[in-house]
Amino acid sequence: MTVSEVNQALSNGVVDGVMIDPAGIGSFKLHEAGKYITTYVPGGAASFAVAMSRAVYEGMSDENKAAIDQVASSDLSLNAGATYTKISMKGMQLAADSGLEIIDISDDERAKMQAIVDEVMPTVLESAAGDKTVGDIHKLMTGS
Repeated sequence: MTVSEVNQALSNGVVDGVMIDPAGIGSFKLHEAGKYITTYVPGGAASFAVAMSRAVYEGMSDENKAAIDQVASSDLSLNAGATYTKISMKGMQLAADSGLEIIDISDDERAKMQAIVDEVMPTVLESAAGDKTVGDIHKLMTGS
């Protein structure tokens, strides 16, 4: 199911819940369809990438390459991350203002869930993702 279908699915009772970052609350009007939010559930993450093939880059004028080089930096990533955090905070506030019940799971419950994530993660990282593994992609994205 695409994220744009989640609101309708929640409204119609097709699904009981969805795992999504709070940034999606306002964007997809989930505060209108949902009743509860459970915070700090381990295992979910949102990753975004802006990518361009080397062939396209090499085919650009020097002026356009310079413009791309100027904005394609760690600063872009840091600013995008900060903006995403602000949008997530606004989503949580919108949920609270809309009367959704916000459930903060206990440290013990979170630790139990994290133990399950930790147990399956090695298998997930070995899974194929095109001609690479999920672990290869993770290393590329984290720089590790």
